[in-house]
Amino acid sequence: MVACQAITKLPRAEAERLCIDIGRYAPGEGIARGGLNKVFMNIGYKLTMLRTWEEPGLTVASFALAHEYGLFLVYTERHVSALVDGDLHNAKGDWHAPVEEAYRVERRNAL
Repeated sequence: MVACQAITKLPRAEAERLCIDIGRYAPGEGIARGGLNKVFMNIGYKLTMLRTWEEPGLTVASFALAHEYGLFLVYTERHVSALVDGDLHNAKGDWHAPVEEAYRVERRNAL
């Protein structure tokens, strides 16, 4: 939910409502990867999966250093962070965690 707020720049309550209504976010429990991706696609964003599996040993820190500009969702085991123009939001100590999936997020007809 924090990743949604960081990328969309929506107020927390609005980002949370979207995540609950579209992505099946459960406060205190989280949101599934597919759920968060669905939220973005439903509100007019384009997600492109990056080929992170071709970079063995890729951590959140190394991903952030290599992607200084743009919007990204960075998934680790049981967590997601938003990378917004080089600023990592809600990393929860995941700086050295391996990246499991990452998506470039592009605004199209977004809110």
